[in-house]
Formats: sequence, C-alpha cells, structure tokens
Amino acid sequence: MTNRNAEVVDLLQAIGDLMELRGEPAFKVRAYREAARQLDRVTEDVEVLAAENRLIDVRGIGPSIAGTIGEFLTTGHSRQLDALREQVPESLVELLGIRHFGPSRIVKVHRALGVASRAAPSSSSSDATPSARCTFTMRDGPKCVIPSSSTSDSGTCSRSASN
Repeated sequence: MTNRNAEVVDLLQAIGDLMELRGEPAFKVRAYREAARQLDRVTEDVEVLAAENRLIDVRGIGPSIAGTIGEFLTTGHSRQLDALREQVPESLVELLGIRHFGPSRIVKVHRALGVASRAAPSSSSSDATPSARCTFTMRDGPKCVIPSSSTSDSGTCSRSASN
C-alpha cells in the first residue's frame, strides 16, 4: 500500500490557494494551509489515521477538514475542491505557476488591474494608444504608468491602485 500523505497535503494546499483566490476569509485559508503543514510532518500513513478515526488528533485538523480528507481518500475526489475549481477562473489558477506570485498577489493584481491571465494586459500592434506599463511590489502594490499620447511627454502620468 502506498502512503498518500503527499497527495492529501497537495489537496489541502490547493483548497487553501483556491479559497484565497475566491476571497474566502483569511482564517479559513490559514486553517487549510496549517492542516497541510501539520500533516506534512506526520510520519504515520494518513489512510491509517483516517481508518482509525484519528485524523482530528493531528494538530490543525478539525472535523470539517478530516471529512474532506476522508472523502478524498475514499473516492479520490473532493467535492469542495471541485466546487472551488468551478468558482475560480482557470486563468487565475494559471497565474499560480509564476514564481513568487502567490494567491494574495494574484488577488491584488486581479482586483486592481483586471489582470486575469499571463497574457493580460495585452496590447494589439494596431492600437494607436500606447499601452500601460504595469508593475507590482509588495510595499506599493500594483502600479501602472500610462504613457501620454503626446510625443513630447515622456509618459510620467502614473496611477496607483490600492485595493
């Protein structure tokens, strides 16, 4: 029998990420991430813990998360994860693949700039208006520099979005 602890840890982390992208309360997101961290430290097989109804003995795993784990171990799927995947745009999930670009940054950029994929914002070569240059820093958040249409101006007009 194969130890499925890593699969369950991945499940809990994915649920936490999608919950954050969806805008769930921070305490719920932290609960799933903490459960994943604690389960990652457990050396005993998660299937044995579930079979013996000892999942809630693991620090950070309560009855609700234990139910999610039990469902996953029994069926190979999680209704909660499936529902979150339906509610969160796939384009936002793809952004998780960008290094150092976690769920909290994705939410901030999405809210402030409307960026919903790696390709956005995009500019067509046929556009007459120069496109905005957007940056993101942890201190300042998202910021766009919008060049002016005048050739004499260097495009110093900046707009900062802080949501």
